[in-house]
Amino acid sequence: MPKILLLCLLVLITACGQKPAFQSQLEEVFPPVPLRYSVLNRVNALPITPDYFRDRWTLVLFGLADCAPDCQTRLQLANRQQSVQALFVVQDLADFTVLNRLAAAYPEVAISMAGTAALADNFQGQFKVESITEDDPAAYFYLVNPQAELEYVLAADGLRPTDLEQELRQLIEG
Repeated sequence: MPKILLLCLLVLITACGQKPAFQSQLEEVFPPVPLRYSVLNRVNALPITPDYFRDRWTLVLFGLADCAPDCQTRLQLANRQQSVQALFVVQDLADFTVLNRLAAAYPEVAISMAGTAALADNFQGQFKVESITEDDPAAYFYLVNPQAELEYVLAADGLRPTDLEQELRQLIEG
């Protein structure tokens, strides 16, 4: 009997020391949603059309111009990603000083804002996935495939940098 107990203890210790297998948190949008609206302008005044998304995966995130700490954390995560291009969409109206400050702080992220509330609603509406997302688009990362279609949604809350990197690596390489 003591041998069985020792064997069980050994199995438990070995299992506890192993890292758990990575579990993807990506939610697939099926069928993918083609992006049609091209109303946003980047800080450099170049339009963001559906062509902007072509040929490369794009990580899209939304937030307010004042960019609270949770927004800054998401922008830092996006800024670190080299396997995808990143786009931050400012949901409210801001002057170019604020936009330029964000662009300087996160140089690897395209900073965008719509000119009017109606244009912003049209663009943002493409990312609303009833079965997956809540009312707050800032709570998610959105992944647009190289054919300019929204294909995956990833909850941002509690996401660590290594988790996001692993999600993107599996998506792009896998």
